[in-house]
Amino acid sequence: MNKFKLLADVCVVFHFLWIVLILLSLPLMFVFDFFKYIAILLIFGNILAWIVWKVCPLFIWEKKLRAKYDKSKVYDEAFITHYAKKYLGIYISTTVIRIFLYSYGLLVLIIALNK
Repeated sequence: MNKFKLLADVCVVFHFLWIVLILLSLPLMFVFDFFKYIAILLIFGNILAWIVWKVCPLFIWEKKLRAKYDKSKVYDEAFITHYAKKYLGIYISTTVIRIFLYSYGLLVLIIALNK
């Protein structure tokens, strides 16, 4: 197996786990009081990454690794858009993703700061 393909696949798994952790941050705040601090760091880290790189850095790394492995495997749409279409057969626009994540992030922050 090509090392760039393996690294790109590891990047995809890490990216997926990152998204799951962000989505689970809200319920985890209710179970573990200390998790509100982790949730705030996750949200601010994500927003900061989008401001600095315009997209998630994990997407950039995966794209660069895929290009080194096989340029035909590189995709241009967002991570969630690409993999939702590939594995679930549904299209989710980048705008919908950003609106959801900003709204969810705001909800997490409001709850975490008032908890």
